[in-house]
Amino acid sequence: MMAIMLRQLGLGPGHRVLEVGIGTGYNAALIACLVGNQESVVTIDVIPELIEQARGNLTAAGYAGVRVVCGDGAADAPDYAPYDRIIVTTGTWDFPPQWWTQLRPGGRIVLPLSIRGIQSSVGLDNAGDHLVSGSACRCSFIRMAGAMSGPESLIALGPQPGLHAQAVDGPVPEAIALYEALSGPAAEEPTGLWASSIAEVADLDLWLTLTEPGLTMDAGLRAISATLAMRAANPREDVTP
Repeated sequence: MMAIMLRQLGLGPGHRVLEVGIGTGYNAALIACLVGNQESVVTIDVIPELIEQARGNLTAAGYAGVRVVCGDGAADAPDYAPYDRIIVTTGTWDFPPQWWTQLRPGGRIVLPLSIRGIQSSVGLDNAGDHLVSGSACRCSFIRMAGAMSGPESLIALGPQPGLHAQAVDGPVPEAIALYEALSGPAAEEPTGLWASSIAEVADLDLWLTLTEPGLTMDAGLRAISATLAMRAANPREDVTP
């Protein structure tokens, strides 16, 4: 996933880059190699323990010149702006304006964007008064901490440790009623859809999320996607998830 996102980012020599979400520091070291200047790379994280660990890793690996900042990534690191590239390595549900204002005209940001609970690594180019997406790839990252932690919540269902439901937007369902509904007898409902290959169903849950606002349960979407995948060998058969 690191390689995919770095390819989306399209780094070049001399680029000034901001990384939001430091991890171990490994990704920041890769970025420094690609741009050819350690001091052109700024990495920020809100968790002090991660910052200290990553700073030690970078120093030990010979990348002490990477600028390491402790702070909320949603606010960026304005002291080193503007940036040619911004890469976000933690899941976000929205696009804070600071990222846009600190990105150079023609610059690019790559971030794991949550679309009703389904994440895609999206590449967005700064076209002045709007952003243009040139790439997207499915992904799964832990959610960003701090101001951009998002409204999503996990609901414990039934005996724990066990099942959880993710409430993305709208009213949060009542846990007991939801668990009883999911634990009850299944009812099959033909969808009228046909699939000729596995590739056609890879992003079915995302498509349904965008086109069918009444479908709000990711578990239901995944069940539909799995059923379609199993039926893909017979493209003219109705699917009944």
